[in-house]
Amino acid sequence: MTKEFWISHVDHEEKTDGSKGPIERVCAWTDDLVKGLPVDKKSYRRAQIVDLLQAVNSTTRARSNVVYTATWNAKTKRWDRGAEVVLTSDGKYITTAPTGTTRDNLGELPPCDC
Repeated sequence: MTKEFWISHVDHEEKTDGSKGPIERVCAWTDDLVKGLPVDKKSYRRAQIVDLLQAVNSTTRARSNVVYTATWNAKTKRWDRGAEVVLTSDGKYITTAPTGTTRDNLGELPPCDC
């Protein structure tokens, strides 16, 4: 069974000019597939998320994990699952826009709080 992770917060490396660099760390929840709610929020280094995305089931060769963005919906008082997070073509970074044709909404998430 594939496990889901929901990224709700991100921290970026800071470039020398003060702008945002690559993602350094994220706060992510695991999805309770029975309840349909994110649970067990933890801090993950970018490399750990990369490893999660690269993991495959040795028997089925299917992906072991899938990662999405998540945002708090004040109206429904629930977390909403957003865009799927994937690896960049070099396999070193995470993004929601692998082709570069749309804006990567990981950068729109608030700073880590976990």
